[in-house]
Amino acid sequence: MNCEAREIPIKKVGRQVFFSETNEHISRTGEGSFLRLKDGTIMHAYTEYTGPGYHDHDPANIVAIYSTDEGETWTEKKLLIAKDEDAINVMSVSLLRLQNDEILLIYIRKVKEIINDAERVLCRITVRRSSDECKTWSAPLDAFPDKQYSHILNNDRVIQLKSGRLIAPIAKTDMAMERPSGALMFLLSDDNGHSWFDSGNHIKMPFENRRGFEEPGLYQHDDGTLWCYTRTNIGCQFCLFSKDEGITWTVPAPNVFFTGARSPMLVKKVFGQYTLAIFNPISLYTGRNMGKLRGRAPFLMAVSETDGVGHDANAFPNLFYLEDDMDNDYCYPAVIDGKDYFLVAYYHSNGREKPLNNLKIIKIHKDEIAK
Repeated sequence: MNCEAREIPIKKVGRQVFFSETNEHISRTGEGSFLRLKDGTIMHAYTEYTGPGYHDHDPANIVAIYSTDEGETWTEKKLLIAKDEDAINVMSVSLLRLQNDEILLIYIRKVKEIINDAERVLCRITVRRSSDECKTWSAPLDAFPDKQYSHILNNDRVIQLKSGRLIAPIAKTDMAMERPSGALMFLLSDDNGHSWFDSGNHIKMPFENRRGFEEPGLYQHDDGTLWCYTRTNIGCQFCLFSKDEGITWTVPAPNVFFTGARSPMLVKKVFGQYTLAIFNPISLYTGRNMGKLRGRAPFLMAVSETDGVGHDANAFPNLFYLEDDMDNDYCYPAVIDGKDYFLVAYYHSNGREKPLNNLKIIKIHKDEIAK
């Protein structure tokens, strides 16, 4: 009896159109979001860490690059949002064109607070808006002020529902706890982001777990159902669903199709036809030799032509590699639909011992994933 495991042959797609180069002055670039301006220009805003430090709490600003030829070439970077003197950094960008044609820029502003006589770093959700195609921005709005809880919102995450409601999926941590664990919460806005409110549902992992739920994302199905997916440290994404625009949710459950390391997934629809799920499919299994990486390889894209409904191998039968080199790490994707192509941006470790290093953008044409 032959019990040898066999890999499913998977095609690699996409070609590189941009790659940043980090150095002793710029140590980390990534966690961004795309936007198409009215003149056709594609804008990509992302986090740039300055100086030698590249950890989450080191200094960082938000910069932007632009392409006028459908992603083939990119401008030099431009400073978009500089961290203020009271902030540790600003990072993790979501860009969103609203139904009223305004543009929202949403990001994390990190600050220090003293909680129970200990200094803690808290994440604040900050919102700015533009009515002139990103030439100028409004004053920053602290969407949900809190002196005890940190609210983590990852890049390319905020969505506007068909009804117009905005929803931001948040991993909430109580920084007064000695060992805080992430719970899910959802910030909603029914006035185009001028004010935000808590849905009231704070969802914890249904069993004891050191990390809890982390880095959730959202996708709205064609029938209006919201699908929330969230990374965990137990080998797969957990999924939950809402039928009432983010107020109530089903009990979170593990989804063993979306296996992987502690790394975020991103689900987007392109061409009005294909639902993409981009994630790292191999978990930190016993015996895997990772060296000093985090198991965020390979980088897989599962594709559905049935709106992803079912959220399993039947719903996502077509698999493609974005990256298949197991000696590097890849994570924190962002996607923009270009009508007959789409762009994907993400971190590339580039041979370093740190996974959060260079920004890479690839271009994938529709015929590469079409049957």
